[in-house]
Amino acid sequence: MANKTIAPQPPMPAPLPPKGSYLDFDTVGVADEVTTPCPVVIPGKGDTGFKLYIRSMHSTAYRQAESKMLRQVSAMTTAGGGEMSDEMREDMILRTVASLVAGWTFDEPSDPEAVEHFLRRNPTMYSKVSKFAADESNFFK
Repeated sequence: MANKTIAPQPPMPAPLPPKGSYLDFDTVGVADEVTTPCPVVIPGKGDTGFKLYIRSMHSTAYRQAESKMLRQVSAMTTAGGGEMSDEMREDMILRTVASLVAGWTFDEPSDPEAVEHFLRRNPTMYSKVSKFAADESNFFK
């Protein structure tokens, strides 16, 4: 059997970078325009047929609510000698999570106080709203 010499292959050229503008990528614009229905599921009842319309955590409304909460925490801890009650902290976080709810299918209007009350009284949905809003696949297709 004869030895065959294999000639070295030339290196493959590097792939060309994509062409386009950074302006083609506007995730905030999408996050501000898109709300996604999330089923209201209550332990012991299951899917109720009602829906909450959820904003992305990348939305301007949520980011503003989060910034407001951080400013309030900073001001309160500074004024209070670095201490803040658990109840105050939980209330601020609840308001921030409630800002993710853009609307719902209940008979009552989805004003901030009603949304906060609903989430406070339904911790399963409170958790679900946070997780749903954090899942980018719910908003960016």
